[in-house]
Amino acid sequence: MSYKEPSGYQRILSVDPSRTGFGFVILEGGQRLVDWGVARLWSTSDQEFVARLETLTDRYGPALLVVEDLSESRRRGRAARRIELVKTYAASRGIRVVAVTRRIVRSVFAEAGTTKHEIAVALAVEFPELAGRVPPQRKLWMSEDERMSLFDALSFAVAALRATALDKRAA
Repeated sequence: MSYKEPSGYQRILSVDPSRTGFGFVILEGGQRLVDWGVARLWSTSDQEFVARLETLTDRYGPALLVVEDLSESRRRGRAARRIELVKTYAASRGIRVVAVTRRIVRSVFAEAGTTKHEIAVALAVEFPELAGRVPPQRKLWMSEDERMSLFDALSFAVAALRATALDKRAA
């Protein structure tokens, strides 16, 4: 399968590893949310992570897999290792991978705001089926809500599509 323009009906899987598992979204045609969720992993094993990823790719047959580009990030350890696992797995299945930096996400959503919460709220407006899942705004002393990985995954997918569309219009 090859990636088509956002107006096509190719499926996109976006994954964002978190401390307790990973958030994911499946977009069809760049506009329709097919499935989403926060997958909890009960072990720290990378095998369980890959098995869950395999289940999603087998079920939905994505043509494109989107992850975070960690080159400008402070995330390390398990998240970085799992993003590399996603890339390796996708290559073995012939699925194209796009990595998106947080800077690109912030620039795509600049009008809505640049914090993760502001971006999540903007995404919930665009995808009303997620409105009830927006976590409350985090205070400095609070841990990040696990639902934020769902919105992070969606923000990477939307940013990848919009940044590509903007590049093509500018050319």
